[in-house]
Amino acid sequence: MGVQGVGAVDPIMNWDTMLRPKAFLYPSELSRIITRCLGVLTSKIAEAEEAERTVELPVLGPASLHPTVWNAAAPFWTMHQLQAAVRAGADAVVDAAKGLGVRNDLPETSIWQQLFSTNDPMPGRPRLRWPGDPEDRDVKTMQDGLRQFAPGVQMTVRNPATHTQSALTEQEAFELLATLSILSRFVERCEVLSADPDEPQ
Repeated sequence: MGVQGVGAVDPIMNWDTMLRPKAFLYPSELSRIITRCLGVLTSKIAEAEEAERTVELPVLGPASLHPTVWNAAAPFWTMHQLQAAVRAGADAVVDAAKGLGVRNDLPETSIWQQLFSTNDPMPGRPRLRWPGDPEDRDVKTMQDGLRQFAPGVQMTVRNPATHTQSALTEQEAFELLATLSILSRFVERCEVLSADPDEPQ
């Protein structure tokens, strides 16, 4: 506020000047200013609370995972058997891959290597191809990435969940299930190339 002979004054910072013999601030003025400040602050708080209520936050949780993963993991997750949940989710993902026509005698890691191989499909050895022009640089990059990513998920997610006894936290288990989920979504987007079953292997 402006005070004649003094200039601009912050009444909150200078409230103690009311105690001086020649005060340039009076209680009634300070009370009026404080009341106005409280009104502005109350309005701002109400606006912030309303904005917080209306912000649409992403819904992240196990139930938002790919159905192949969550349907297998859910019974164990709800009982807080986290390692079993991860193992069940991983098994469901590889079982879905086997359902594409892969030979049943292949180890799980080899299944992924076969599926994303750059070789032509053979009976019992279908191939997964990222959609798009195979000569396109981005398509090639994605195909190469999946050829490494899928076996890597098998080795780093499913195998430890099966062969190690270390306890998982809920956060760790969710992140592992999320990794399986993204693999499932990638596989879902791929085109399946199959060979004529009458062709020699």
